[in-house]
Amino acid sequence: MSKNRLKHAQNLMRSKQYTQAAELFVQLLDEDYRNVAAFSGLAQCYLKMGRFFESLGCAIDAVQFGGYQQSELISLLNILKVINFTSYLKPLEKALHEAIKYQYLEGHAVEYLRVQLFAKYEKALAEEITTLDEPLESMLADPTFCAVIERAITPNHQLEKVILLGRKELLRCIANNLDARKYLSTMVAIACQNLLNDGIYFTSKEELTLLNQLDLSDPLFTSEVMALKLCYASFDEALELWQQGGDGFSHYKMLPIAEDLKFYLSVLQGETESNSELTNETSKQVQTFYKANPYPKYKVVNLSSLSFEQCMTRLGLDSIQTPNILIAGCGTGLQVVETAFANPYAQVTAIDISPVSMQYAQQMVKRYKLQNVRFELLDILEISKLSKQFDFILCTGVLHHMASPQLGLSRLSQCLKSNGLMILGFYSSLGRRELANIRAEAIDYFGTDEITKKQLPQWRNEWTKQQKSRQWFNSNDFFNSNGLMDAVFHPQEINYSLEAIDQLLNNSGIEFKSMAISNVQMVQYKQALDEFQPLELGETLTRWEQFEKMHPDFFFGMYNFFAVKNNV
Repeated sequence: MSKNRLKHAQNLMRSKQYTQAAELFVQLLDEDYRNVAAFSGLAQCYLKMGRFFESLGCAIDAVQFGGYQQSELISLLNILKVINFTSYLKPLEKALHEAIKYQYLEGHAVEYLRVQLFAKYEKALAEEITTLDEPLESMLADPTFCAVIERAITPNHQLEKVILLGRKELLRCIANNLDARKYLSTMVAIACQNLLNDGIYFTSKEELTLLNQLDLSDPLFTSEVMALKLCYASFDEALELWQQGGDGFSHYKMLPIAEDLKFYLSVLQGETESNSELTNETSKQVQTFYKANPYPKYKVVNLSSLSFEQCMTRLGLDSIQTPNILIAGCGTGLQVVETAFANPYAQVTAIDISPVSMQYAQQMVKRYKLQNVRFELLDILEISKLSKQFDFILCTGVLHHMASPQLGLSRLSQCLKSNGLMILGFYSSLGRRELANIRAEAIDYFGTDEITKKQLPQWRNEWTKQQKSRQWFNSNDFFNSNGLMDAVFHPQEINYSLEAIDQLLNNSGIEFKSMAISNVQMVQYKQALDEFQPLELGETLTRWEQFEKMHPDFFFGMYNFFAVKNNV
């Protein structure tokens, strides 16, 4: 009988009769308070009814009573995506730790664990941090802290202070034979972060002295010694330590850093075949830059279900069941993984000019067991060598690094089918207006414009409180060496106005369709977007240009937008 009532409630929910469905789900829970399906259904009803906190509570109950199964965890993560929950909740923290055990949920779970971490230690992180007081010591040992910094670059100056103070104190303990073995997971997490941010942290003279004492430490601390060395090692030094092996990696808690080092070594040792040799001098220069600075560095991916078909439907275009997709300038493959996962029936072709970046991308595709991706080491200028037409082209953050973005866009247009869709991304002159000043500050600091990654930690260590309060200094790129090099010291880039982009599109037979607005933009500018009403009143680049002048930081990252090839 209860099964029939449950089915009836679920049918009511599907027909959008949420109030009636919720009442029936509540009745079922009165009879069996451990009914996972009823909790899941009630969570969805409350979400649709705008009762967000109750929806979250029901979703957590479904996860707990369901034994933390993947299906219930997916529902919980989807609810968090909608309600933007920012308070600390212990049962939620527990559920998120269970979610990171599932590879395809890990990226989203880490994102929300970061929110939980900042909410949990809100008071401690709000104060000026100069020493490790009791709350900060608790944070260092917290599995949530370790989970977050082990898996993702963390753009927050206060959290960075905790990491640096913790790293130094743990180094002091082990160098002086003080037992800090209970913090091994913390040391490993910081070592993972050091690899992710490519050695962006500054090392003091005192720390250098302590590092030299580590080899004299008690043999009981062999793993701790290795972990601490990796907390301070450059990328090359870390790989050398890994290749030397030894007992330092024998402890099971060393597995995360061992897996990371194994991954990075596989990237460097891989072979990528080229479809052609680069002939363009600017392309050669950019290739050299990304060989030294593969970008972006990442460990987990926030996998999305947004497909090419959904984009076409939203834009009023005919959907294609098995599209051919080109990612032009795939870099280290973040977009490749996202696109291939969201479009399992598509054939994805990914091209780039950087062998190191492409190897990174190929290893990440293997990690996520994606079977629908083909890689080609190829310049956009040579795209015709693929002898293929595409339904969808994704090219963001790439064309503005070419000597002639117009030529690059024209080449892409030639291999896009009529009525085919593009997602394009260009740097905004207005959004990036401060970067020229930051570059000038750095050149003045170093006394030269020939700046390398090895010099960045010293410069960052000298940043003032005023600098750290500025928007760019709080961006993700300013918390890792490769990102900082890409943002501030790239040898070739062109910034654009929307008027100039309009001309680029017209010259290539491409028509602007719609801005691709991120969730962050939606949250930060919700009221302004509601007043602007781009979807209701119609989108044009001219209207968006007017909007940007009123909100000059809206395209802080870059312009990302949909464009369609004119029917010819």
